[in-house]
This record gives sequence, structure tokens and C-alpha cells, in this order.
Amino acid sequence: FHSLPARRVRGERHTLGVPVSGQQDVLRCRRGLGCVLRIAMRALHARLRARSRQWIAQQRYASSGSTVRYLVIDGYTKAGRDDLEAGGATTAGGLYAAMLAKCTPLDLPVQCDIVCPADPDFVLPDLKQYHGVGWSGSSLTVYAKNDDRIERARSLSLQCYAHGIPQFGSCFGAQLAVATANGVVQKNPFGKEVGIARKISLTPAGRTHPMYEGKPSVFGGFTSHNDHITHIGRGCMHLASNAFTSVQAVAVRHLNGEFWGLQYHPEYDLHELARLLHCRRKVSIQLGFFRDLEQADAFIEELETLSRDLSRTDIAWRLGIDSDVLDETVRLCEVNNFVRHLVLPYKRRVPFAVAASKNKKNKKTKTVMLAASTVLLRGGYGARVGMPPLGRALSTGPSPLKFLVIDGYSKDGRADLEAGGASTAGKLYTSLLTKCTPHGNAQCDVVFPADEDFQSPDLSKYHAVAWTGCSLTIHDTQDIRVTKQIEFARKVFDYGVPQYGSCWAAQIAVAAANGVCAKNPRGREMGIARKIALTPEGRAHPMFEGKPSVFDAFISHNDEITHIRPGGLNLAGNDFTSVQAVAVRHLNGEFWGVQYHPEYDLHELARLTYCRRQKLIDLGFFKDMKSADDYIDDLENLHIDPSRYDIAWRFGIDADVMDEVIRHCETRNFIKYLALPYKATVEGK
Repeated sequence: FHSLPARRVRGERHTLGVPVSGQQDVLRCRRGLGCVLRIAMRALHARLRARSRQWIAQQRYASSGSTVRYLVIDGYTKAGRDDLEAGGATTAGGLYAAMLAKCTPLDLPVQCDIVCPADPDFVLPDLKQYHGVGWSGSSLTVYAKNDDRIERARSLSLQCYAHGIPQFGSCFGAQLAVATANGVVQKNPFGKEVGIARKISLTPAGRTHPMYEGKPSVFGGFTSHNDHITHIGRGCMHLASNAFTSVQAVAVRHLNGEFWGLQYHPEYDLHELARLLHCRRKVSIQLGFFRDLEQADAFIEELETLSRDLSRTDIAWRLGIDSDVLDETVRLCEVNNFVRHLVLPYKRRVPFAVAASKNKKNKKTKTVMLAASTVLLRGGYGARVGMPPLGRALSTGPSPLKFLVIDGYSKDGRADLEAGGASTAGKLYTSLLTKCTPHGNAQCDVVFPADEDFQSPDLSKYHAVAWTGCSLTIHDTQDIRVTKQIEFARKVFDYGVPQYGSCWAAQIAVAAANGVCAKNPRGREMGIARKIALTPEGRAHPMFEGKPSVFDAFISHNDEITHIRPGGLNLAGNDFTSVQAVAVRHLNGEFWGVQYHPEYDLHELARLTYCRRQKLIDLGFFKDMKSADDYIDDLENLHIDPSRYDIAWRFGIDADVMDEVIRHCETRNFIKYLALPYKATVEGK
């Protein structure tokens, strides 16, 4: 009682529980004590009633069994399902049922009921008995008008939203979810996206959303669709995108429910993709994915071979198929999170929801439904692809921009390249710098520091220094050809001339500034570096102005940068090589370097691959000499005729590799922001 507030009685202050004199004081004390006891008893009774209701609900839940029940909605028509089965593919409903069962904890039994709203005899199921709804893909079009099949699917989607049951879906399912929530779906102007959706990048909202917990921020996914989401309603979140499809994932909250949707297909694997392509061979040929049935069958057979034997890294490398597609743990990450974060919590809440609905059955309720306004998706990953750097480049004036090009190859290395029909690194860089200099007003002097007769040139004659790639090993400190180049880089740093380069050059920049390079434990990165993603520093750095935040690039290297000293920035990386671009400030100079090769094109990559054929076979990139020669021929054919979309699609070669404007972006920015200002400063003295 000492915690009760003090009262004023007869002008004196006292606390209940302290002896008082007078009958009036005793009565007041008794009344206060009775009030406290009544409040305490009411609270105790309320707690007991709550515990009783909870116990009854738990008993009801336990008696109903612990089975997780899914309603799987197969959006295909009967003819579409028959077509898939005739081609050896599993129906969409079967794939989804297997996927949901696989992603549900092993200690819980699973029941999946498959319904097909596109069938005329479809009957709306009782949603109260399910804990989650899975929407498969479909060959139907969401925005089709006066189509009873779409109307039935929309009605079912609306019922699921109203009931509050968690939903998950891919492709058609995601589009239908957005359309039901007042969004807009239209035909994709880029055409059909099929096979593997490349470089899907999470938005800021996607990186923090529970659906992508444990997922890489850049990944690939199996896909097959013609339409795409253009507008999402209020209550929707845009979670992922790529250059082809601006909305690759959404989270929709509408009415009482939530829907997590993907444009790609986590339920597919290589075998199912192969069977789907087999069913769509003629359509794929008409759309340019294959030239003829023979090429289509060969591609399908390669997918089947890789599906049976995942150790066939030669096929995976050639087709650009990474672990984010092959590894089931990564591929099913979104579904696992859906089950964990939505289905199982909903399953635990089901008895309470049922009890609450019974208590409120006779009460009059007023429901106000607000039409969700739509918002236009702006920007996105694809908005930056192919855009030239902003701003106007400085004029070189009447005098040329003078480059010192440092070809790091030894004499034997240069001879080996020329014997295979490849250009030397110095010639490639001369061509690159001339193309990227305004009006081509560039003068390039090539030197070879790995040669014995090399003498350090006069740096005062040059406005920039460009370093090529090299076949030497940067961390071989016993090789005088290596140490000589590192010392020369330090000399250039000290002089203050801006430096730029690729592969060996980035390693030289870090080593000269007392950083560390080592052999890449993952082995050799060759051909096309996939899914290079800019770091936050890279997105803000002028070298990447106008560059997509995720891109592919030509590459060939064994070593990597492991430690960058203060004064250096890591601007980009991918899963294979954590440092794909650096900006290093050291002494009086600055060096911009990339680990990949913007100076290459498809022809040069083909010739380099030709020179390294036996080494690449030994490393597992090719099975034999014939497969290597076939790959080289395909690269050459694509270089000669860039319209050969069948080759580009098969190897996963996108515009960021094919388009010179995107590929040379870093070089143009180096000239714009470092070389030309340095030239203006020097000539203005």
C-alpha cells in the first residue's frame, strides 16, 4: 500500500496503511483497499480468460494436425498443360507443388491442392483451409479483355487478398497480383525474355526486404515471358530489376493480404528449362533465339548434360550459367523466406483468426475500400544502359592529347599473341584511346618496360599514361620485369601524370601504392566477367559516370587485388573477383584502373582464346579442342554480324559487352576528368 498516492485528510498528508485516527479516515482507507482489490481481481480474471482461450485455441490447432496446406494455382489452360507434358516438361502446378514442399521445414507434412482457374469447370475453393497460395506461370495474357479465364483468375486473386492468406507467385502470378491491386501490365517492348534473366539487381527496398534475406544483391534467374509490369499500385514495393525488365520482383499489400511475386521462375531447373525450350523450339526460332532446329536441339542437349552433371564447368562457363542459377539453395531463397516469414506465422495465427471471426460474426461492420492510385516506375536499372556520359567533354584544342602507352607484355608474350592473330596490347590501347579522345585527336607512344633495353621516357612530354594488360605475375618479386614496372609506376605517381589501365594495370596501381596482390584462389577468370557491381564509392565516382550499376565485361586474369592501402578506393567487384576497379591516389598522382578489359572486342577475345586454347582445356573451360574452336568461331561470327542474336543469347552476351559506347565508358571518363584537365593545366603554365 505504500505505493498508493498520498491523500489529504483533515489538512494532513498521509499514506494508506499508516494508522489514522477518526472514523472518516478509516472508512476512506477501507474504500481505497476495496477498490484496489477489485481492480486486481478483474485483471486476474481477464488474464485467466485469455489463458483459457489461448489453451483452447492451441488444443484446436493441435487436434487439426501440423500439416501445412497450400493452394497451388496453375494458370495454364488444359491445352497448355498438355503441350508441356507432350514435350517432357512438368506442368506448372506440379513444379510449384514440388517447390513449396521442398521449401517447407522437413518436420512438417505438406499438402498441396492444385486448381486450374483457366478451366471452364473451375470452382472457387474454400480458402479457410489453406495456409498459403502459390501462383504459377501461364501462357495467358493478364491484360486480355473479355477473357473469362483471366476474370476467374482475377476473382480468385481478389478473394485471396480479402481473406488475408499469404500468396507467392512467379511470372503470370506476379503480373496478376499487381493487376488485381490496380497496377498495370503491358507487352514488353524489348520482346520475349527467355532462358536466363541476366544481372537482376535488387533495389534499395529489395535489399532490405525479408523475401531476399540471404540472396546476392545481383543474380540471375530462369525466365520466360512476353509481358512486364509497368505501373504498380499504392501498397506495392518494387524489389528488383534488370536491363530487360524493369520490374523483376514486387511485394504487394492489398486489402487484407500480402503477395510476394517474381517475374522469373525459381521453380525451374536446367532440365525444366530445356524441356520448355523443346516445347517452344519453333517459336524460339521465329524470334531469333535459334537459327534452326539443329542449333536449338544442340543447346537443349547441352542444358540437359549440365543438368545431369553439374561438374561440366565448360558448359556452364560457355553459356554464362553461374552458381546463383545452378545452386538450389540460392535459387529457392525467395520461396524459403516466403514460407518462413509469411506462411508459418499465418499458420500459427489461423486458430485465433477463426475464433475472432466467429465472435464478430453478428456485429455490424462498416468497410471502406479506397481505390489504390498507381505510380509510375521511374529510373531503374535499365534507364542508364547505353547513355553517354553527361556533360560536354573538354576540347583537346589544336594540339593532340599525348599518351604514353605502356605495353607490359614481354617480347615472347607479344610474339605469341601475334602468332594467334591477336593484336598486341599496345596496339589495342592505342586504338582505344584514339576512339575515346574527342575528334580522335590523340598521339600515342608505346613503350615496352619488360624488354631489357627499356629506358624510362621523359614524362613531361605526356598528358596521360595508359597501362595495358600483361601475362606476367604481379606478386613475383624475383622477376626484374615486374619490379621494373612497379618502380616506373611509382615514378609516374611522383611526377603527377594521370594514369589509367586494365587488368595488370589495376594491380600495378595498387602494388606501386604499397597494396597487396595475390593469386586468385578461385582460379582463372576468363571470357566475360559476369555481374560486376559498382560499390557505393563506384556509383559516385566520375570514372563510372553513365555506366550501368551492374554490367559484364571482357576479362582474362589469374591474380587479384587483396589489400588496398589508404588513398585507394574499391569501385567495383563481382563474386569471382572482389576488386574489379580501383582509384588510387598516391604521392602526387592518381591512377584509375579496371581488372577487366575495355579495349577488347569479340574478335580480340576470340583470338586471345585461340592463343590460350590448350591452357583453357587443361583448366576445364573446354572439353576438347573441337569445342574450343566452335566457341571461337561463334565469337568471330557474332563479331562479324552483331545481329546474330542466337549466338549472343546462347552465350549470355548483352549490350554492355557488345555496345562500344557502354564498354568504353570508363576510358572516356578518364580522358574527360583527368587527362584533358591535366593537359589544360600543363599547357596553361
